Amino acid sequence: DCVDIDYSATTDADLLITKTLNSGATYTAGLDAIYTITVTNRGPGVATNIAVQDLVPAGLTAADATWYSSNNTNGTGDLNDVIASMLPNTTVTY
Repeated sequence: DCVDIDYSATTDADLLITKTLNSGATYTAGLDAIYTITVTNRGPGVATNIAVQDLVPAGLTAADATWYSSNNTNGTGDLNDVIASMLPNTTVTY
């Protein structure tokens, strides 16, 4: 006897995104602020086309805000980035 069983399992990614102020517990008006945004794929599957967005708050000048990432993307103003693919247990930092 021959038995053919088609089996398809999908494994989802589990994303954890954090944003922290690099100095102090709260932002102080009039001072520069540096935030770190961390995107981690905790697995078990590969994550694809991850949209990462962080808007410059109202009242601040977007042209004065710059961002850089550990996956070699950067920009000025609002953070709008797409991570094409993240393997399980990997992190991208902005």
